[in-house]
Amino acid sequence: MVSDIRFYRVSGAFGALVAIGALLLACAPFSEALGDAPPVDPRRSDDPTVPSKTPSSASIDGGSAAAAPSGDAGAPIPIGCNGVASCERVVFVTSESVYGGSIDGVLGADAMCNRLAAASTHPRVAGRTFIAWLSDSTRSPSTSFVHGTQAYVRPDGVRIASDYDHLTSGSALEMPIAIDEGGRTQGGTVWSATAPSGIREGASCFDWSSDEGAGAQGTITTTAGKWTEIVGDTSENIADCNMTDSRIYCFEK
Repeated sequence: MVSDIRFYRVSGAFGALVAIGALLLACAPFSEALGDAPPVDPRRSDDPTVPSKTPSSASIDGGSAAAAPSGDAGAPIPIGCNGVASCERVVFVTSESVYGGSIDGVLGADAMCNRLAAASTHPRVAGRTFIAWLSDSTRSPSTSFVHGTQAYVRPDGVRIASDYDHLTSGSALEMPIAIDEGGRTQGGTVWSATAPSGIREGASCFDWSSDEGAGAQGTITTTAGKWTEIVGDTSENIADCNMTDSRIYCFEK
């Protein structure tokens, strides 16, 4: 009788061990798939050292998250068109005026545009790169400008032309380029030596580097072709390089 009881106890224990082993084998694939559980962060959720868990735009919008950009994550995001044709471009007239012979060439005019833009706090101007609407024996807007396919606007957001083709078509601008890099209204004349088509036309103070001779001008407050080229009597079209100070048009690159 005693031996029978011992037999049933041993066989029962053996059966329990077999059942536990089978259960562990069945759970093993799940534990391998899930991996080890992450450690529990003992800090409170209102602890300022706990990283924020704000959902990403992908989880909000239901889309896939965009890949993080390579390089320095803290690098500034480029501002402006930077040579891209399909981009709305900003145009302004300089707040400063200069003698034609003191511009120091078209590159000097570019430098003037970008110096004023860099000092500006206007949101449509600051951080952007500009190139002067000015021609000489080496360059003209027709050869140096990106032919933008989007609108050209002043710093105040007012459109002057729908695209480069409109700008250089010879048709009147929609509004004059009479706003400077700070958003103020300007008048008077600009140095240009440039026809409405963007090609070189007229005197250029010997490439804008000499007090000798004369330079062709445009009128800031008009929208017809005179915005870049005063037509008619020669005395109206050009000015002495060492006696006249005029402004410069600056177009986003």
